[in-house]
Amino acid sequence: MERARNVKLNGLSMADICRLELVDVLSFLLKINDEVSKPILRKAQFILQQLIEIGVGYLSLERSVGTLSGGESQRVKMSKQKDCDLVDMLYVLDEPSIGLHPRDTENLMKILSRLKEKGNSVFVVEHDPDIIRAAEWIVDIGPKAGQYGGRVIYNGEPEGLKNTDSITGKYLQIQEKPIYKRKQATSFFEIKNATANNLKNVSVKIPKGVLTCVTGVAGSGKSSLIHECFSSIRIF
Repeated sequence: MERARNVKLNGLSMADICRLELVDVLSFLLKINDEVSKPILRKAQFILQQLIEIGVGYLSLERSVGTLSGGESQRVKMSKQKDCDLVDMLYVLDEPSIGLHPRDTENLMKILSRLKEKGNSVFVVEHDPDIIRAAEWIVDIGPKAGQYGGRVIYNGEPEGLKNTDSITGKYLQIQEKPIYKRKQATSFFEIKNATANNLKNVSVKIPKGVLTCVTGVAGSGKSSLIHECFSSIRIF
């Protein structure tokens, strides 16, 4: 085992490579020029390019699947289908935009379109307005939740949704954003020098008694900050 750890490729051990972000692993592999390993390199580079394109290039090879957010895990699985030559497949995705910043949503829609263009059917359960608008067919369930839900409110092309009593349809037509009266915070929860997954020595104050949104691009450390760091501090 010790001998295996001492083996290095262009100055890096396997452990060093696994600690790199995927974008850096791809750059590393592109610099290797060896005839014997070309088939392996070609496949590895292709897979890495797919993962980077789908928006998870910030991950490292040493990250276990259990540490990924729901959106990250689903996008990693979707990347496997991008080089799949099968047609007449049915893909059912449950909120693939979870955890995605709006900047990355457009890239997700391109991937969904490619799956469809190969001759597949793509069903997406979604709340994101941009993905709903991009759909070619909409099935709206409602009208509300719980005992007031469970009926088909609309089933057809997107254009017809605005002519119904659908809450979704009305929301998609809203042009002006509502203005809220914001409550001022007087005390805070403090996180100091947080380090987990993508977080690097982060210190932040989170206000008490107000509605707080933690936002940022995919992979910026939102889930790690709240689920791993914030949940471990003494609340009282």
